[in-house]
Amino acid sequence: FEWTPACQSVFEDLKVSFTSTPILKITDPYGS
Repeated sequence: FEWTPACQSVFEDLKVSFTSTPILKITDPYGS
């Protein structure tokens, strides 16, 4: 396994995506 600059770039993008948008939210059972 080789960690290339391309891997690092994608990793940084994913890190930003995971921390900037609500990936997991509590479901509202009443749908409101």
